[in-house]
Amino acid sequence: MLCLGVFPGAVPAARAGTSTLQNPSVVFTAPGSKQVTLTACNGPSLCTTALNNVLVLDPTPAVTGAGAAVTVAEVGQLVRLSGTGTGKPPLTFTWQVTPLAGPAFNLPGATAWWDTTGQLPGVYTIALTISNTAGAAGSLPLLVTLLPAAASDFYTITPCRVFDSRSGAALATGSTTVINVAAAGCGIPANARAVAGNLTVVNPDNLGFVTLFPGNYPQPITSTVNYAGGAVRANSVVMPMATDGSGTLALFANVAGGGAVDAVLDVSGYFAVTVP
Repeated sequence: MLCLGVFPGAVPAARAGTSTLQNPSVVFTAPGSKQVTLTACNGPSLCTTALNNVLVLDPTPAVTGAGAAVTVAEVGQLVRLSGTGTGKPPLTFTWQVTPLAGPAFNLPGATAWWDTTGQLPGVYTIALTISNTAGAAGSLPLLVTLLPAAASDFYTITPCRVFDSRSGAALATGSTTVINVAAAGCGIPANARAVAGNLTVVNPDNLGFVTLFPGNYPQPITSTVNYAGGAVRANSVVMPMATDGSGTLALFANVAGGGAVDAVLDVSGYFAVTVP
């Protein structure tokens, strides 16, 4: 004989009940900690009891975190928005961005990138809404200030190698490598806006491409250098640096057939904010 008992924990809305089925289904009417016991008997006094605690989650959505990677950015930069929440899946994440003047617009996803190109300088209010079939919940508003794009001056340096994968491991296909340009000893400051130089790929296992992009940005869909297997190919670049002051670039490698490729980055100058 089997006897399953379900007993509420701290939530009085759930009612205790029992079942003699071997695999019963139980519907809880309220979230909280529940105690489930199973008693199996093969005679009046030959019984064994097992006890488990079950945590029943609230299906109603709730925002547990909502933030922007930066609270001050320049027009033309990307701003990373990140949110977390709980509730019955599937959850839908929607960011609403509202300028001081003009209509609001939405960005989808728990992690969204706000492209501020074409936006007007000013203070923007950003809020996250999480929804599912049980309802919706919103975050407290975030404030992000957009500044006009700052003017930059170009500074030349003695050509300098900031990255060479041949001194370590080749770049595996599908991998992204962060290059700390500011720490390469070439005299480029961490707050540089962009660097100018050449990106060279060496002896790839197969055809493919590499993409160079700012170190704190998502990978773009464009390529910087395309190549065939075994070739040496180079391309001149003027590449924006990370906008978080880390002084980094990122390099994504794609090689057909799951191979690898070496890459070399040489720089000859950088852009920095104009000093009055």
